[in-house]
Amino acid sequence: MLANELMTKLHGTDIYAGFDASLYPDDTQGWNSEHPLLMEAIRVIRPSLVIEVGVWKGASTIFMAEQLRAAGLESSVLAVDTFLGSITHLTRPESRASLAPRHGWPQLYYLFLANVIRRKLENYIVPFPQTSDTAFQLMQQMGLRPQLVHIDAAHDYESVARDLANYYSLLAPGGALVGDDFTTHWPEVVWAATEFAKRHQLNLQQLSGKFLLQKPNV
Repeated sequence: MLANELMTKLHGTDIYAGFDASLYPDDTQGWNSEHPLLMEAIRVIRPSLVIEVGVWKGASTIFMAEQLRAAGLESSVLAVDTFLGSITHLTRPESRASLAPRHGWPQLYYLFLANVIRRKLENYIVPFPQTSDTAFQLMQQMGLRPQLVHIDAAHDYESVARDLANYYSLLAPGGALVGDDFTTHWPEVVWAATEFAKRHQLNLQQLSGKFLLQKPNV
């Protein structure tokens, strides 16, 4: 499967091997994770490679992987996140606690691994704990061409604009880019997505807090 190839290329070993999921709670708390735009994109495009930028505890990652498995596709979801939290989490004591820090280091990554293992999705999900910029540079060098990208990382204008530009450039012709938090609560996400769509003359579809941009099939 593609996931096994990516695991070897990115990590050189199976990072799930020997990991004890029982040490972590079953916690897939997320926002807008099981979204119809993601489901429909997988149904129509039948992607062999999905890249998710911004993972948190893995709710949407797991949802997409389960959709791929149900469709009988031997596909992979490459999950990119620092697993260190955003400025929002770091500036709010109640949010910082959700990172489950141990000796000052968040344990969010290990919680994510445990969530994946419990659902037996190791052959579909390849975690890549890295910044979106560095991950993009490596994927570009590797020549990866995802058919579906889901972006839900930092929500400030500059970060969203950069992630859109980077990961849209990787997207295969005919592929789709789905972004989260297209709402008045996150005006900079709306600003960046709308501006990007206009600049590239793309039809911006939006539904229940997410937006979708499809790359021309040329």
